[in-house]
Amino acid sequence: MDWLNQFFGLFRSFQFWITIAPWESGLVVRLGKHAKVLSPGIHLRIPFMDRIFLQPTRLRTIVSMGQTSTTRDGKSLTINIAVSYAIADIAKLYLSVSNPEETLICNAQAHVGDYVSGVGLTSLMIEETVNAKLAAIDWGLDQVALKITTFAFAKPIRLLNCDWRVLSNADNL
Repeated sequence: MDWLNQFFGLFRSFQFWITIAPWESGLVVRLGKHAKVLSPGIHLRIPFMDRIFLQPTRLRTIVSMGQTSTTRDGKSLTINIAVSYAIADIAKLYLSVSNPEETLICNAQAHVGDYVSGVGLTSLMIEETVNAKLAAIDWGLDQVALKITTFAFAKPIRLLNCDWRVLSNADNL
């Protein structure tokens, strides 16, 4: 079965057409110099001269787990976020960032941390402020939105070199 996959993979290298689905966008780079956006449909390509990049343009969601920040009044906040986005301009995306998912979630977390450390909080205030900052990003993305999935003030417990004998002696004092 493996030889069959290799055979059809070799056949695709010589294929002189590319089919782009209605929910995808394509970028063809000829000889590493010229980039052109391809819309859905069938397009001709020159084997070994054209390099094709395909990306789905549907809405995507990235989930970030457990970002902990400290508020201005010293409270510890644990927050989980989800960032959704869609690709609007594939050429601008490929020329702007290498890994849009990691870059977008890092930017969102940075804005959340920046906002949390500066003011008193509600989850709606965080969403509105960070969404305004994410909307200013111009990487060829569309429908960029942050949603808070979990929002909790947590009391930090710090036990260094925790030993049960030390804890049991502390209770007797």
